[in-house]
Amino acid sequence: MSNWFEIEKLPQDVYAICEPHDSEDVKSFLIIGSERALLFDTGMGRENIKDEVEKLWQGELVVVNSHSHFDHVGDNWRFPVVYGAPGENADLVAREGSERLKIKPYSREIVSDSYVFDLGNRRLEVIYTPGHSNDCIMLHDLDYKVLFVGDSYYNGPLFVQMDDPQFGRSSLEGYWISMEKVLKRCDDIDYVYSSHNEIMVNKEKLTELRNALYEIRRGTAIGKEVSGTTYNYYGDPQPLLKYQFDDFYVIVDAASMEVRNRARLALREGGYTCYIIKGHEIYTSHHRGVKPLLDWLDAGTDLRGGIAADKVIGKAAAFLYVLLGVSYVYAGVISKPALGVFEKYDILCEYEILVDAIQNRTKDGFCPMERTVWNIETPDGVPALLKDALKNLVEEAKYRERLKSMPICQIEDARAAFSSELEMGDGELDLEKLRRQMELLDAEKQRRGYKLNASKTVI
Repeated sequence: MSNWFEIEKLPQDVYAICEPHDSEDVKSFLIIGSERALLFDTGMGRENIKDEVEKLWQGELVVVNSHSHFDHVGDNWRFPVVYGAPGENADLVAREGSERLKIKPYSREIVSDSYVFDLGNRRLEVIYTPGHSNDCIMLHDLDYKVLFVGDSYYNGPLFVQMDDPQFGRSSLEGYWISMEKVLKRCDDIDYVYSSHNEIMVNKEKLTELRNALYEIRRGTAIGKEVSGTTYNYYGDPQPLLKYQFDDFYVIVDAASMEVRNRARLALREGGYTCYIIKGHEIYTSHHRGVKPLLDWLDAGTDLRGGIAADKVIGKAAAFLYVLLGVSYVYAGVISKPALGVFEKYDILCEYEILVDAIQNRTKDGFCPMERTVWNIETPDGVPALLKDALKNLVEEAKYRERLKSMPICQIEDARAAFSSELEMGDGELDLEKLRRQMELLDAEKQRRGYKLNASKTVI
């Protein structure tokens, strides 16, 4: 065998193909099943890993990348196709290769989250784990209770500072979410295999990492500023922050952490509902809802690349932040649809509380803005929809005030008339507006202590 590689036999027909003569000390894993084998990563590409694999296995082979960094895809080009998670950075490297990273182009196909590779007597489930990079995955051996974690955990420096067309984008929030997901889905594992340094690590380290990431994102962990070439890769921002924990430490971008913490602190202590930092400019609001964001859009305020902190973010606000072009958002409370918008448009988001939907101010239904965009898929046209919704809210508020002085008999007559119009279903009528007016009439009756007639139309 080549002197470059060292092969270590692990339990349950797994081989670690190690490259100890390079400072990366990367490990690729050959996982052998009864019908086919799977190669998890192809290493640095300094020597021919395919030759090493063929000495250990001569049957059908599936090749999968833990992520697309240079030390894991170096020999991808030697195989017909390599599977991996979605990522523009991964697509770019596969399509064009990289002279600076010494990677040749290769054929790549996307594998979905939760997909299961069937090797015969063992099944390997794909788990998307963005964090270290946006295209990271783990493999969960469902039959032998092994978790192959790639670069998402190893004893040593865990890098979360990258933002590069080829390296991809790190995400502290995404990292924490990924570890939360893994701990819930893989609570039965016996072994954890890492791609750097010690191969077998204690599974409790995954819980420690999850907790460490939570402390960092909350601002309760203390980081030490570091600079130079010790921890950075191509084009990383300087300086960096190093957060030391037992057996591992986390490296993040110091400048972005400082600005994010400033925005979060201002939101918590300054009484703001929204706080945005763009360079040396600061934009704030004490008003609730989406109107401040709409005003900044209408004014043509340049917030591209800005850092935003907002107390409550629903899907409507998320679309507006996409249009404003911010690069990072911190939310005290965020809805799942809003988080989905940020993920779709590659905006880094951190939050305290995640809810199914944002409620209205009386806590008895959806927020009107959330309801307005609930079925909308793109931000195009959203500002106009929200302006119409805000106009309707103003009209409703005036209508409520008029109802307070209206005799109960007139309220009953108005409701009966609206109910009749609804039953007729005239195509020229705004039926949704009629239903809403009936709701307001019923609400006013309840406010006065009247019971609603159960036989009336339920809205």
